[in-house]
Amino acid sequence: MESTIEGAAMPNAVILQSEGLHEYILDTAVYPREAEPLKELRKATASHPTAFIGSSPDAGQLMAMLIKLVHAKKTIEVGVFTGYSLLLTALAIPDDGHKENEGRFDFAFVDADKENYLGYHERLMKLVKFYKIKMAATSAESSAENSAETETLAAAVTLGKSKGN
Repeated sequence: MESTIEGAAMPNAVILQSEGLHEYILDTAVYPREAEPLKELRKATASHPTAFIGSSPDAGQLMAMLIKLVHAKKTIEVGVFTGYSLLLTALAIPDDGHKENEGRFDFAFVDADKENYLGYHERLMKLVKFYKIKMAATSAESSAENSAETETLAAAVTLGKSKGN
């Protein structure tokens, strides 16, 4: 979702207004709750030249909470960088849950090429169960001409409900 590199551009700058506040939230509320395998993967990813495209641990905790909230057992993910969100999902679903490549899903996460979000959204609307959650990542790196469209689409994907399920 946003940066995993320390000192990189601050995510959600409009909301937080302060890099210090963001660091405080990470240090006191996010990092202490992060599972050790996720922490190790985040630190390994930090040295990658394009680490800024990886899922952030604070967004990951939101994702894990949503997965648990809807008791998701079958999940699908479109777009994987180093696997932080994929590992997070695997850790968040119950022991009898699993990642799938086909069928009906309880939770979908999209963090892929932004220009194809509409196509992903349309397909996932047919695959995700009614009243379950689809989550899409947005990026501060979106071009100015696509940013409003991307933000609107991300909200639609996050809040969307498939009909007839």
